[in-house]
Amino acid sequence: MPSTGILGHCDFGGVDNTIDTSMGIVTAGSLDWDSALEHIEGVGGQDEIQGGMVEAGGSITSLINVSHDPLFSSCLRSAVTSSALTEFAVQGGDVSSIGHKLSDCSANTLEINGSVGNAWNFTLDFRALTYAFVASPTRQSSLTASSMQWHNGTFQMASSDYICQTCSITIDNGLTPYSALDTRAAPKRYPDGFLLGSEAVTASLTFLTYPGSTNWTRFDEDWLHDTTDDIGVILTAVDAEGSPNTLTVTLANMVFASQAIPFVVGGEPIGYTVELEGQRNQADTVTIAFTA
Repeated sequence: MPSTGILGHCDFGGVDNTIDTSMGIVTAGSLDWDSALEHIEGVGGQDEIQGGMVEAGGSITSLINVSHDPLFSSCLRSAVTSSALTEFAVQGGDVSSIGHKLSDCSANTLEINGSVGNAWNFTLDFRALTYAFVASPTRQSSLTASSMQWHNGTFQMASSDYICQTCSITIDNGLTPYSALDTRAAPKRYPDGFLLGSEAVTASLTFLTYPGSTNWTRFDEDWLHDTTDDIGVILTAVDAEGSPNTLTVTLANMVFASQAIPFVVGGEPIGYTVELEGQRNQADTVTIAFTA
């Protein structure tokens, strides 16, 4: 019979591929695999279908809570010259019928998003080395930790307040799967692993400001023309626990990339969108920490 999201589940685990933690308030995403089929055609209309390298992975959008600390750590390389990320596992599906488990996963991109009036959330895009069906999936216990709230934190750019309305920070690891013609164990069409590209960190921010702002005068006249400026961003978000947990995201080595000044009508506020790009492969360009 048809199913609904009431019976769905999304859980994760660490490097040993043991699923042991609920992903929390998941609002969107999917677990995917693609056979990468190739049609090889010849004269006379002949066609042969061969399988390419299987592409397994998925994306998850969830509200952020302190239980995501190990997952976020897996999205960051331990060193600039690190050749791999810490792997993790994800399982999801319908607890009344069948689940899907992706093992030996690596984070391709992590996007952290916040806006006035909404809890902080993240979107994780990941790749996996294996994909398996779970006949009788077990849903992990629901998390007891609260989500990170929009109104309990702070935000500053270049040590100044800009009446920030939205914030989106993206970490891109640039994963590339690889395989080989060597003798291989089953399942043979899955990747042998993933190569890391350069770590690219970007930020998209929307501010409210007022004409004649000294901060914006500096922004327009200095950052607009300076591609060597080290712009720092620091944000904190706090959950609603009695003993609150704090998420701190710190960006350094950021450079002003673009600015948009929109036209609006009536009494609508003007939101100024700013795009920043970080210097790649620097140990301190982005740090993420959860503290009690």
